[in-house]
Amino acid sequence: MTGGTVMATVPAGWPAGRPLAVSISVMLEGWAEGSAPGIGPMGNPLKPGVADLQALSWAEYGPKVGAQRLLDLLDRAGVRAVFYTSGVVAERYPDLLAAIASRGHAVAAHGWSQGTLPPYLTEDAERDDITRCVDVLTRTAGHAPRGWLSPRCTPSTATSRLLARAGFRWHADMFDSDLPYRMETAEGALIGMPFTMEVNDMPLYVRYGNEPEAFTRTLARIVEGWPALGRPFACLDITVHAHVFGRPYGAIAFLESLALVQREPYVWYEKGGQIMYTLADYIGEDKIDLALHNFLMQYRYANSNNQVDAADNSHNAADQPYPDTRMLVDALMAQTPEEYRYLVDDGFNRIVLYDNKALSATSQKTPDGKYKVTLNVQARKVQADGNGVESPMPMADYIDIGVFAGSRDEEKPLYMKREKLTQEHQTFTITVDRQPTRAGIDPYNKLIDRIVDDNVIDVVKQ
Repeated sequence: MTGGTVMATVPAGWPAGRPLAVSISVMLEGWAEGSAPGIGPMGNPLKPGVADLQALSWAEYGPKVGAQRLLDLLDRAGVRAVFYTSGVVAERYPDLLAAIASRGHAVAAHGWSQGTLPPYLTEDAERDDITRCVDVLTRTAGHAPRGWLSPRCTPSTATSRLLARAGFRWHADMFDSDLPYRMETAEGALIGMPFTMEVNDMPLYVRYGNEPEAFTRTLARIVEGWPALGRPFACLDITVHAHVFGRPYGAIAFLESLALVQREPYVWYEKGGQIMYTLADYIGEDKIDLALHNFLMQYRYANSNNQVDAADNSHNAADQPYPDTRMLVDALMAQTPEEYRYLVDDGFNRIVLYDNKALSATSQKTPDGKYKVTLNVQARKVQADGNGVESPMPMADYIDIGVFAGSRDEEKPLYMKREKLTQEHQTFTITVDRQPTRAGIDPYNKLIDRIVDDNVIDVVKQ
């Protein structure tokens, strides 16, 4: 133990041959009434006490325009991100938060306002700030945030303890490690998640004045040069702010960066957030919470002094095995119904990709005023090994089938049912009460799909 932490080791279950784990971070930031960004495109700050309407307008681009553009690009790339969200943004734009969560992205807390820094708050005020964030994000995103990143990435001496008390699982204000590590506080344990700044639009573009291409160029230098470092295991964040690189010039660089890391065979996208989101949707968030509770209670006394390899069964039963991913998988399996256990196995023990696609959809009005929809879909599934070689997997998976009314991006569900698919091609006949406009398979992209844009298509009238 050092400074209340268990020093980082490579987590069990990390895919062989993929030492660099890349996560996508989108900063969705806001400022409370009477405050404005301290840094912006104009450079020179106004006199104290004068409202900087230019800086506020610049920041409002994020929730109004930039976030939606980034959501669309992430969908196109088939990638899930963590949206670090200010509470004030969730309060002002609740529909945006619902859309982010419904498209399978993780929503983490980023303080109430970017002008409220934890080191400047009393402990009571910081506790209230955390509670306020949890309440609004739970209400708008549909579930409580599990992760936290402080404004300016700067916590107070009490932040980790307050987060553990509030039920958070991980804290990302960490710059002292390449790998996640366990943190002990007086209120419970947290996972310290390393946050990297090398590929971040705020310092690269806004603070240092580089052109947008510097973002992709810096990323390329890291991932292409990784073998020269001996391919050590590490985490790397690709970070964009919705009000900065949500604009066209930055969005182009962001899209190029996503394509760059997808080409590298030793890069691993961290999709744990999506896997946990999907599992919670299938079995219920209460089951996930129970599994995590049981896991923490069973291993709450484990520490570095009594560490035993969980895979080694030769140790004395009195010794407490040190918890790793294998025990977490066991805890999740225990709460997962038999028909859905493949999701846990696929998510944590394999690299699994889907190729789901809506092939055709037609509708015909029936004599009783309803509409009969005929939907043809394709469902494929492959497993990739550590070198990226893919092998087909048999299908016996439960996947959502949906029919919608309304224009694209404004659809309302008329029908949604989870069907067991056992064949590559399947046809569904569905009756709905209103004129359908769109239909598809896994319409909310809960599964890790290679191409997400072809899951839903227009319904053709007959």
